[in-house]
Amino acid sequence: MNELVSIIIPIYNRADILAETLDSIILQTYKEFECILVDDDSSDNSIEVANSFVQKDNRFKLFKRPSTLKKGACNCRNYGYQKSSGTFIQWFDSDDIMLPTMLEEKINALKINGVDAVSMPLSYFTTDTSITTVDKFSILRNVTDNPAFELISTKFTATTVQVMFRKSFLSTQKRLFNNNLQKNQETEFFVRLFLSNPTFAFIEKSSVLVRCGHHSMSSVFNTFDESKKMLINIIAYFEIYNSFKNANRLTSEVKIFFNNFFYKCLTRMEVERVTYMKLYTLGVFYNWFPSNSLAIKIFLKRFFFNK
Repeated sequence: MNELVSIIIPIYNRADILAETLDSIILQTYKEFECILVDDDSSDNSIEVANSFVQKDNRFKLFKRPSTLKKGACNCRNYGYQKSSGTFIQWFDSDDIMLPTMLEEKINALKINGVDAVSMPLSYFTTDTSITTVDKFSILRNVTDNPAFELISTKFTATTVQVMFRKSFLSTQKRLFNNNLQKNQETEFFVRLFLSNPTFAFIEKSSVLVRCGHHSMSSVFNTFDESKKMLINIIAYFEIYNSFKNANRLTSEVKIFFNNFFYKCLTRMEVERVTYMKLYTLGVFYNWFPSNSLAIKIFLKRFFFNK
């Protein structure tokens, strides 16, 4: 008998396209799955659409995010994981599409290679799924022995829809997704996982389609001014920095990357003085600044002389 795979999908106001995603799951050649849908307090009729699949196929299960959990896709993913029963875990997004063999290809790769996780490239589409473009940065076969650093230095991408995990590996992690971040949640998640040295297999063929041009948190983020973007990013990268530090993986190359990143943010962003002071204090404590100390001079000028 085939082993069960748990597909976990957060839902928020996707009534117009959710059925297309769920139909692509029904069409999978690998039939032993449960699809756990976690609604994040949708204000449209997403729940009705999801319920229509629950009613016709008992492999679909619908939950609402508990009110005790903070709103956000990350908590929905974590809650769905708690409800899962599968040997394998596939997080997925409510606007993307699985080609029919996606689950089968990933599970075969996990079993044949005896690894903790498997990944495949992304393909992007707008409305016609027959017209796609493969993201070259999502092809992971050339990743070095330091995938966590390769990820933050944008040598490749890693997203939840690309990767399938063994649940036995995920159960060794102290935490999964961090819902306190506004951006780079998946990057922060994968950095922590990569730093725990999982074994990986890579499929060169893409069988997952990511929708472009639809409303998303990324499109909202892109409307922010540069200072707000930097503020949101610096909070996420503070968590990522700590993951490297806690794993004793702060090599000279990694330190240079973080020094440059934090230096750029702290010398260019315009935020309230109290916020800047908190970030500056963290920078001093964790040695974020380059040795020329220019960031300190700029801070003093801003904090004491700017209105």
